[in-house]
Amino acid sequence: MRASAREKTWGATQPQQRHYHHRVARRGRIAKPAAPLPRRAPQTATGTDIVDLLLVAAERVLAEHGLAGLTTNRCAKVAGVSVGSLYQYFPNKEAIVRALHERYSKQYVAVLPRVIGESAGQPFSVLAQRIADGYLDVIHSQAPIHRVLWELRSAADIHALIDQTLSTLIDVATLGIQQFGVASGEKARAIAFVMVHGVDGVGNAIAQRGPDFDARLIARSFVEMVTAYVDSLQNATRK
Repeated sequence: MRASAREKTWGATQPQQRHYHHRVARRGRIAKPAAPLPRRAPQTATGTDIVDLLLVAAERVLAEHGLAGLTTNRCAKVAGVSVGSLYQYFPNKEAIVRALHERYSKQYVAVLPRVIGESAGQPFSVLAQRIADGYLDVIHSQAPIHRVLWELRSAADIHALIDQTLSTLIDVATLGIQQFGVASGEKARAIAFVMVHGVDGVGNAIAQRGPDFDARLIARSFVEMVTAYVDSLQNATRK
């Protein structure tokens, strides 16, 4: 299916947005490019189903056709809904990408409190390995489109969302580090900062490089580094 003219480039505006920009231009101001506008939240079960269908369809389109093939018309066709229904919730494809990031961010955030609860009473090394395994599972579930989503992080204006997700994870990790007796106060938060950003960086690198490396081996290597550091802290405390 051929993309409409307004879909041929990222940042194309919808009709109502063009009307707004023309008004702004008449007032002597510089019109801004379209942004991933907040989508209208579904108010009914049917609306929620449509949004879910569209996000699954967007994943399929990205996986099968890549960035060049991502259009609102194609997403609507794959989802089996009208493009008009799509525009009720997503004013442009950047908004769809942002919604996918939001969905994946929730999956990332859910891992940490779950494995902390499951690892209660276990050595820190067990917790660290379960964290690594949990995030690897999330990354592998996103593997077909992770690279594309990462490339679109600027177009979809999701930097603030990424920062918020990482901040939430640091808060949860800080509590976990204190709970496992590794450190307290600012030291615990510093360790949490290094761990969260380390996992995020290594995870993104694994997703970007694909099959070039053994993901599980890389994860174990990272866990060994973190565990060795934590062991050194605990040994120093016992002296």
